[in-house]
Amino acid sequence: MSGAPGADAVPGVGIVVPTPRVGVAVPAAGAGRRMGGERKPFLLLDGEPLLLHALRPFLRTPGVEAVVVAVAEAEGDETRAWTAALDGRVRVVTGGATRSDSVAAAVAALPEALDVILVHDAARPLVGDDVVRRCIEAAAAGSGAVAGWPATDTLKEVDAGGLVVRTPDRERIWHAQTPQGFPAAVLRRALADPGGRARATDDAALVEAAGLPVRMVRGAPDNLKVTRPADLALAEVLLARRRAEAVTDVRAFDPSTDLESALEVARRDGILVYPTETVYGFGGRLTPAAVSAVLGLKARDQTRPLLVLVPGAEAVPGLRWTAEARALADAFWPGALTLVLADPDGAFPPGVRSPEGGVAVRRSPHPVASALVAALGEPLTSTSANAPGRPPAREGREALAAALATGPVAPVHLLDAGALPPSPPSTIVDCTAARPRVLRAGSIPVSRLRCVLPDLQDV
Repeated sequence: MSGAPGADAVPGVGIVVPTPRVGVAVPAAGAGRRMGGERKPFLLLDGEPLLLHALRPFLRTPGVEAVVVAVAEAEGDETRAWTAALDGRVRVVTGGATRSDSVAAAVAALPEALDVILVHDAARPLVGDDVVRRCIEAAAAGSGAVAGWPATDTLKEVDAGGLVVRTPDRERIWHAQTPQGFPAAVLRRALADPGGRARATDDAALVEAAGLPVRMVRGAPDNLKVTRPADLALAEVLLARRRAEAVTDVRAFDPSTDLESALEVARRDGILVYPTETVYGFGGRLTPAAVSAVLGLKARDQTRPLLVLVPGAEAVPGLRWTAEARALADAFWPGALTLVLADPDGAFPPGVRSPEGGVAVRRSPHPVASALVAALGEPLTSTSANAPGRPPAREGREALAAALATGPVAPVHLLDAGALPPSPPSTIVDCTAARPRVLRAGSIPVSRLRCVLPDLQDV
């Protein structure tokens, strides 16, 4: 993955905010005493280890460059087998005798050139993407950040004999969760003190003891830590409820009469399922939350970026439009031609902008996709609607089933245009170099493209 920072901005806005470079440390070497000796990260939730559920939100978050999991030495090979299939950014190391020692081992294995380091419990499988982003934003602003939730019970402080000595003000008490995020240099400095590591019960306490500021950011009530057997059963219930809520927020509709409903979902950073001239697609706005949600449906990292559907060349001024690219767009748009254009200012967010700095754009001729992009008034991400390893969907209900099968983290809405006829994929032309080159032959033959650009390089 490229080390260059991305940007959380849309072309035309005029403001580009660099995406922090983020690493994640996941301690997972605990003995699991309160779970009867079973290693909590490896207990199964919905058929998968808790650890994999805990890692996914970070892997679909813009800016995350590396994730290091610290496990007991005996579990290293098995954990590497699971995580290798999940994402190439995940590395497994041997943890230490205490939680802080495991965090220190994981942090030591992260790249040096990071802005923010997050620490997350492997036994918290339900952390939300929004919580992860809030921790990154607070840490990138210069302070420590702890996800947490306000206390609802009255708390009592007691002495050694059990007598109540104080009733703290509940309004000022929060339950600490993870992730916890810190400026990278701050956490590394705090972890360098072995004595501090031995005393700290979490990473925020370690940073606090070093005299550095820590801020509480809003977590979520269902960001559960699986500690006892009953917690695992509760996690199953919460996961099922989360998926059920996504399903009840799905409405198939006629876009000609209910287009505003689709726009409302898009504005909430939801996922739209819609037809294109080739297959059904998943897509959303160019916000980090929406991009992450769409990437999550495909179990895909930011090194395989999403396509962008646009209403026309004038809608993407942040890209470098060469004379050759404009000639192709004038001749074949709207149509099944995808152009890869350079994004010299990093105006597009990670997950849309490739590691090499290109953005793939297309103007769709399908009336539903075209109407949706025009009504939205801004570019719309697009990727084929299918579960990983399955062929792209050509029917609306099939595409919807593929979206729901992954347990989406955002509302999902279908624009159902019925069955699509068989069609080749779009032709892709890279226009980032001096001489355009065909990356994929598809619906528009190369011979037709050469009528416009005789010097076009073939696949």
